[in-house]
Amino acid sequence: MMNIFLFVLCLVINGGIHKVHGIQNTLKEDLELERQQQLINKPHIKSIRTKFGEIIDCIDINKQPAFDHPLLKNHKLQRKPNFKISSVKDSTTRFIFGLKKDQYCPSGTVPIQRITKGDLIGDKLLNSHTLTQSTPGDHFAEVSLVPGLGPYYGVSGSLSVYNPKVEKDQISASTLWVQNGDANRIEFGWHVNPSLYGDDTTYIYSRWTRDNYKQTGCFNMQCPGFVQTHKGIYLGTRVDNTSIYGGTIVEANVSIAQDPITKSWWLSLESTTIGYFPIALFSNLTSAEQGGWGGRTHAPPGAPSPPMGSGYFPDDNLVHACYFRQVSFKNGSIQDYGPEEYHVHTNTDNPSCFGVEYYGDQGRQAGYSLQFGGPGGNCDNSFHLTIKSYRKKMMNIFLFVLCLVINNDIHIVHGIQNTLQEDLELERQLQLINKPHIKSIRTKFGDIIDCIDINKQPAFDHPLLKNHKLQRKPNFKTSSVKNSWARLIFGLEKHQYCPTGTVPIQTITKDDLIRDKLLNSHTSTQSTPGDHFAEVSLVPGLGPYYGVSGSLSIYNPKVEKDQSSASVLWVRNEDANRIVLGWHVNPSLYGDDATHIYSRWTRDNYEKTGCFNMQCPGFVQTNKRIYLGTRVDITSIYGGRTIETNVSITQDPITKNWWLNIENTNIGYFPIALFSNMASAQQGGWGGKTHAPPGAPSPPMGSGYFPDKSFIHACYFRDVSFKNGSTQNYGPEEYHVNTETDKPSCFGVKYYGNQGRQLGYSLQFGGPGGNYFFFQLNYVRSFFYPSLFHVSNFPKAINYHMKVI
Repeated sequence: MMNIFLFVLCLVINGGIHKVHGIQNTLKEDLELERQQQLINKPHIKSIRTKFGEIIDCIDINKQPAFDHPLLKNHKLQRKPNFKISSVKDSTTRFIFGLKKDQYCPSGTVPIQRITKGDLIGDKLLNSHTLTQSTPGDHFAEVSLVPGLGPYYGVSGSLSVYNPKVEKDQISASTLWVQNGDANRIEFGWHVNPSLYGDDTTYIYSRWTRDNYKQTGCFNMQCPGFVQTHKGIYLGTRVDNTSIYGGTIVEANVSIAQDPITKSWWLSLESTTIGYFPIALFSNLTSAEQGGWGGRTHAPPGAPSPPMGSGYFPDDNLVHACYFRQVSFKNGSIQDYGPEEYHVHTNTDNPSCFGVEYYGDQGRQAGYSLQFGGPGGNCDNSFHLTIKSYRKKMMNIFLFVLCLVINNDIHIVHGIQNTLQEDLELERQLQLINKPHIKSIRTKFGDIIDCIDINKQPAFDHPLLKNHKLQRKPNFKTSSVKNSWARLIFGLEKHQYCPTGTVPIQTITKDDLIRDKLLNSHTSTQSTPGDHFAEVSLVPGLGPYYGVSGSLSIYNPKVEKDQSSASVLWVRNEDANRIVLGWHVNPSLYGDDATHIYSRWTRDNYEKTGCFNMQCPGFVQTNKRIYLGTRVDITSIYGGRTIETNVSITQDPITKNWWLNIENTNIGYFPIALFSNMASAQQGGWGGKTHAPPGAPSPPMGSGYFPDKSFIHACYFRDVSFKNGSTQNYGPEEYHVNTETDKPSCFGVKYYGNQGRQLGYSLQFGGPGGNYFFFQLNYVRSFFYPSLFHVSNFPKAINYHMKVI
């Protein structure tokens, strides 16, 4: 009992000691906060209570908190900058922040928001993270000036002001900034920051540091540094009204500009200078090597991220996503310049949560413009598992496996080992495929497109292409005729084009790789159970062939999960080497039922090589707008509008590479080195293919209707041609081709030969799939109404088609 008593007594004494130390530490911290408050909150000439309940003290301009900073002891006050400020102001935004004119501080004084103990605690907690790109829980989407084209002496722009929904311990900011190295930085804009202000409203703010927030810097004026000069507008002012998505837009013109004489950095709000950061504060900010515009968010690591900007992705509509317009920078001549595309990088660390788009010069009203933002969410969860987390995962599984071994469940153990190996292999493939990008683009469909250095794209990871020399354009002429109505239905929009020297590559996810692997378990050939075809093919004995082309109508057939429906042209040599180009609906590949432009290749009939689009190294992308896998915006309607696109596969007569062309635009090529024997094609063709699990009903092909000699009914190719040994384009006569379908009760194909100037050499293919019943109905219909399907209706159909477009 005595031993137990002494042990308990020891615990009580130790517990008491810890409590005493805790109380002592709390008292010390409290006294330190009191001391800081006395330093910051200066004697005031006048106090003002705003309509929001905040206390603003009017303090002698020469005795403001900034001059308590040891680096500013001998600083000479500068009342106005040595450069001109634009006098243009937006009346709609003039009175949404700052003191009302009748509340302005008296001459010789400046407004300083009274700092409470809670403010200091909040600022201390906030400074434990730096809102930088490398801090866990922090995210960004921004347009930044290229460092090598500096130095820079200022950035400016008109920023739309929103009030995103932000929870406690979260922050959402929209800012512009300048920085030199990793240490010296100034940012200026608006943010929602409940931990700092105790509410969820929007505030004008600034922040600075000289050591990346390690020991220096703070928000607004919560530490000495910023010199206030204006008597009505102050840092930390609450914004009275904010923008509404799709409705009223409230904006503020903001700028950071260096004084050419004193080198101080001035902040301007609505073309009014409010104060400056003296150059003496910084270790090296005589100029900025970088600057930019965009948004940042913070949340505790692992927690969902708050929305950024308006909470919506960029969509080229200034009443939707948050924007900067009329952006400019100052260079060595201290003139304002709008940044051209080569001046900037666009970057977001998590495209699934936030997007950014730079539009360049959009004319007089918008000027050089950009948008950024997004809904946030579980952003951190999208990152791949690190080696450390894998080790932890492996240890947990090892313990579980050990338990299974003890219970003799050896088969399950092998299954888990195989799953782990497959998972690790997928991670390895993702790291190889998804290259570092110069710019990321989020399309209106939510797809993430990375702009990657053209010389570092995934194709060059293929072992057969290690010494491949990039070919930027083919050694043959491409027609310059383009259909303006078709040019806008797929690919990136003009303002989204990748910068020169980069190409668009769709980001590949682990799910994409898994789906592609499953899809490659069937090869979409004529001999695979569940696969069907209807096609016109060139006779092998009349070759060799060096290309095929044609204008293909685009539809969106109803396709279920595990099914696919494709309309394509193709070239192949022997049974092993094959290239396909066209459109398809393939939910298992894309996770949706939309129509996508696609290609596919193999050198061994898909046994071990080849894939869809760019999900394995092979295809070399050269165009900066149209990419494989792009979604088609609008498609044809049976009996109504018809959407078509010109597609071709052509061999370069010199390099022997096989080029893909869409709408008379060369988008890239398959190098000849990929193939075992493709110096020419033994066969080529046009038509449709479908896939369904063996025994299951087949999906529709093309428009879902049989050929009936009406161009607004069944899917078609018109103006088809092939290249022979002379590399000239020829329309195939009937003796050049075979027509074949493996299931006439489900799909049909008709070759019509030369139908005149407007249609050229034409064919139709397609059908409803399913079973024989549909074939019977279609046959009866064509029997009773033959006049509707006469070839004379072709010109009428195509004229209607052009009129609709």
